[in-house]
Amino acid sequence: MSLSLTAYTLQRAGLVALGRLPFAPRVAIQSGGCGFFGDLFIALNGLRFAELHNLVAEVVWGPKSLYFDASAGPNAWTYYFRESRFSFGRPGRTYWSLPFRAGAQEFHRYNGLSTRASVHRAIERFCVLRPELAAEVDTFVNAEFVPGRTLGVHVRLTDAAAGRENRRVLSLDHFIDATRDCLHSGEAERIFLASDEQRTIDRYIAEFGDRVVFSPALRSVDGTSIHGHYDGGVAGSSFGKGRDVLVDALLLAQCNHLIRSHSRVTCFSLCANATLSFTDLDLKHFGSSQTPWLHRV
Repeated sequence: MSLSLTAYTLQRAGLVALGRLPFAPRVAIQSGGCGFFGDLFIALNGLRFAELHNLVAEVVWGPKSLYFDASAGPNAWTYYFRESRFSFGRPGRTYWSLPFRAGAQEFHRYNGLSTRASVHRAIERFCVLRPELAAEVDTFVNAEFVPGRTLGVHVRLTDAAAGRENRRVLSLDHFIDATRDCLHSGEAERIFLASDEQRTIDRYIAEFGDRVVFSPALRSVDGTSIHGHYDGGVAGSSFGKGRDVLVDALLLAQCNHLIRSHSRVTCFSLCANATLSFTDLDLKHFGSSQTPWLHRV
């Protein structure tokens, strides 16, 4: 059997059951070279695959990862999470290491749970934050959030606004209007704003003043993407860019309501907090959502 086979190939061929293989594969879940949460959902899919088939798995975000920094260590996953190796297999077996290269979609649900609730369970099991990151999130929430009355807003522009990945992007006015509606309804008095562009921050402050809070993340001032998906990206630490977007997503998950359009950042937030209510502006203004599974209980 060729070593070029991937774990996903074996899954598709229906050969992954240990009794049907001459070896037990160790699943190496690699970076797809995509954004942070694209890679994270690939990792969760790979770990769920290993769990279902009683295998050993390791998340390996090597030099292909946009967040890899050799000075910080050989595996970018471990910059953010405490564990990268997970054993669902039987001890004492002989393993071959096979990469897992499936996409981020079609998560294998846990019995009796929706996809959103299933991903929530996987996040709790596999994405245990490093203590310093967990402390950073807690410190910000305690200092800046109004308990039970903090509205989360996520606005992604830069490469998304340029139509990359066939995105349909709403104007900033749509987000402003939705935010104003929530404030007028009395649902919130503080706004936590997560965005990749400084002009979004500036506009929100102009509209809502000191009710707006935001993390000290790196932001674009000229439309260049932060992470360099399709361009050179904004100059800055690769590790720091991953930390910024992970912290923002975790802070959005701590809000009492979320305003969003399509983004894997908020897919993660809504799974990290599986009971978080949200306004899907794509569904409201385009009549459809790219993530209908988020709306299913």
